[in-house]
Amino acid sequence: MDGVEAVRFVYNEPSLLVNDDSRNVLVVGDLHIGAEAKLADRGIHIYGTGAEMAQRIARTAMEFSATGIVLLGDVKESVLYPPISERRAIAAFFDALKGLDVEVVAGNHDAHLGEIAGIEPLRELIIGDVALVHGHTWPSDRAMECKYIVTAHNHIAVTVRDSNGALYREKAWLIAPPMRANAKKRYAAFGASRLVVMPAYNDLILGMPVNELSSKGENINPMLRNGIFSHDKAYVYTLRGEYMGTVKELRAAKSLIP
Repeated sequence: MDGVEAVRFVYNEPSLLVNDDSRNVLVVGDLHIGAEAKLADRGIHIYGTGAEMAQRIARTAMEFSATGIVLLGDVKESVLYPPISERRAIAAFFDALKGLDVEVVAGNHDAHLGEIAGIEPLRELIIGDVALVHGHTWPSDRAMECKYIVTAHNHIAVTVRDSNGALYREKAWLIAPPMRANAKKRYAAFGASRLVVMPAYNDLILGMPVNELSSKGENINPMLRNGIFSHDKAYVYTLRGEYMGTVKELRAAKSLIP
């Protein structure tokens, strides 16, 4: 994508780097710490995912000399106050990141996160010409003046068919162009050239494939659902950087979907 100096994907990882003249931060979203509890209800027991994610984040931040880390919402799984097992997992996650500059942008699952983790979530964060918002609410007027809007929330994925005819699902990036006529009906000053929607960082959450969504009414991002950015014309990339096509093309490609 253009503007690589401001936003850069981390190869083979559901994370990206945002930088300006003074900051270089690693951004991840949708950690959903505590999601393994749902698997435990089905007899599948997984432990330590929060601490493991923190270690991965710290390694990636060190590798790319990031000066800070931004958690782009839905740090925890419970929408309201979490059970003790989830609170302990959240505490272990933040303990593993001690000594690093961590900021949190609030997601719709992050009620009470401030009192549990000791970090009060922000509504949004602007770094240079990049606005970071979770994606479940409308950004501010100031955010929509930025060149790039980066969100999480949608858990972007794509379903593909391999050479043997087997279907599989994998995480993906979505890069959507603006629909300026629609945008200017809501925002007097609109400067965004791209909406970047991240895949979920948690390996337990694969996401909903964009080529299986049948209508924009199923889209949970208000900027896509209301046509501020085009979902149909959005570009889809795998974590390996492979261009898959636009959402519209992928929906029409019978070789890729059932």
